[in-house]
Amino acid sequence: MFPRACRVAAISPLSCAWQALRPAAIAIAPTACLTLFLRREFNPAHAMSVIAEMAVVGLVYLAAVWTVGLDGMTRATYRHVIAGITRRGASATATA
Repeated sequence: MFPRACRVAAISPLSCAWQALRPAAIAIAPTACLTLFLRREFNPAHAMSVIAEMAVVGLVYLAAVWTVGLDGMTRATYRHVIAGITRRGASATATA
C-alpha cells in the first residue's frame, strides 16, 4: 500500500519516508534525554508517578516535534485544521 500511495502522491518512497520520519527523529533526542534524567533522578515508586512522567515526556516530545521537527508550512496547516475542529466542537456544544 505504501508504494501505491507514493505513486499517487507523485513522491518517491524514500522521500516520503524521510518526510514522515524526520520530525520524530529530531524530537527523539530531547525526549530520550529527559526520559533518562527523570528515570535517574525520580525513580517512580507508584503508578501515578509513572503516569506523570509519561505525561511530561509526551508533552516535551510534542513540543519538540512542533517547534523543531515540523516546517512552517506544516505547522500552519495543522493550526488551521485544529482551529476548524475547535470551532466545530464549540458550535456543537453551544447548540446542545
